[in-house]
Amino acid sequence: MFDLSDFSSQLSPKQKGVFKGFVIMKLALLLLATLTPFTHPHIVRQTDTMSVALRYYLRFFVESEGSYLLLPALLSAGDQYGIAPMEFPILNLLFSPVFNLPMPYSLFMCQFLITLLSLSLVWLHHKAWCEALIEGSDYSSSVLPMKSASLLIALFSVGSIYLNRFMPDFIAFVFVSLSVAYSWNRISWKSPVLLALGTLIKPPAVVALVIYLIKPNFLAQLRHAAWALPAVLFTALYYTIGLEFVTSLSDMKPYFKVGARDPVAGLLGFAQRPSDALDIFNSSIFSKYLLFPNLIMSGYWIKSKVNTSLHLKLWGVLALQVLLVVFLDGTHSFNHHYYFAGVSMTATLITLFNLQGAHKGVKWLFLAIFAITSLEFSWYGVRSLFKAKPTMLSQCMQLKKQNPEFPWDQAYRFRSPQVNPPELGMCFGEIQGSEKSEFGFWKIKSLNKLGDTCVVRDQTKDVALIHCKSPDVEKP
Repeated sequence: MFDLSDFSSQLSPKQKGVFKGFVIMKLALLLLATLTPFTHPHIVRQTDTMSVALRYYLRFFVESEGSYLLLPALLSAGDQYGIAPMEFPILNLLFSPVFNLPMPYSLFMCQFLITLLSLSLVWLHHKAWCEALIEGSDYSSSVLPMKSASLLIALFSVGSIYLNRFMPDFIAFVFVSLSVAYSWNRISWKSPVLLALGTLIKPPAVVALVIYLIKPNFLAQLRHAAWALPAVLFTALYYTIGLEFVTSLSDMKPYFKVGARDPVAGLLGFAQRPSDALDIFNSSIFSKYLLFPNLIMSGYWIKSKVNTSLHLKLWGVLALQVLLVVFLDGTHSFNHHYYFAGVSMTATLITLFNLQGAHKGVKWLFLAIFAITSLEFSWYGVRSLFKAKPTMLSQCMQLKKQNPEFPWDQAYRFRSPQVNPPELGMCFGEIQGSEKSEFGFWKIKSLNKLGDTCVVRDQTKDVALIHCKSPDVEKP
């Protein structure tokens, strides 16, 4: 079912046992995390993605009127319809029927299904790469632990951070990497379809194509990869002509940052902030704190003249991938490390390749750093289950239960501050942002911005339900 021979053969029996135990614990925590509200990193990004899925459900099945139903719309639409340009909303559409379940079960189910989908795609990714390497393998791919890397992207590198987050970035990377696997030896019809799908969902995922460069004969690989051009052009059409069409229909202020950025300014900005660039490598691209051990081990192997060209090639591929992400997204990527999901395969390869032939003490060091930091991060994702403090989600559900006279689950446009992301809208499962509705919800800390004709009907520690007589709410 899984082929980890090119990695497990490097471990002692005791190290294998520790690694298996860690994997089981990691998977258990991943599944347990699906029963919690959104957790860091990037609660905003998760809220945005799931709120568009919820709005699709409301438009398909609840709202009395609708137009352009396949176009994305915001949950923070307020008194407008809410169509807004964004990345290609495949994931949002796919998960919209889940919201037939009541909150919070729909939220938990979405998180469970995104985790299941990600793990299933990782298994398919591993299977495709194993078949590609069995069918035809050059020197580079026969020496590199590519079979194991194709599976362990779920544990190492930036991809593992976002695997169970309701975000499209990891899934987009897997689609693009699958397109490479299916065309590793000969061109398959699957490759352009998967590449188009992955880059439509998240354009920076295109950097996963650069892994081709580990193969010998650079010019031959460029010619071989010509199949990718139609898919890339199709994606470019959506992000130019397609988004212009969606923008022409939008009645909202631009929210999602999907426009082109100045690539030169992005590269210069990246170069001017070396500490932030280092943090991307040290905390995301490589499993936390494994950057410097990897640099030391690669330097050791290069100095020892052991597979020198392959070590240099892998770091060169990684550097090129990072520069391409910066070229596409500029300094915006400093605060959005998930843009680098496309480097997951390369970074995982570097880590596993450095362990080949290493002293057992080095292997224990890598395993210890990886296990401790990864489990710490996984625990962070489930800790709310073991806290007595009520979460925002539990407070919203409490208020909903205590106030059945409010127009819940009717696609009613609730009065609230006009803010994004729609945190309270997602919490209640309702459209937010109206300036003139009778009923609304508000954060306690912002009640000083509530209009004089609105009164608090019920409240918890952080959230209040309000009732208003006239549309004179102040803007925050």
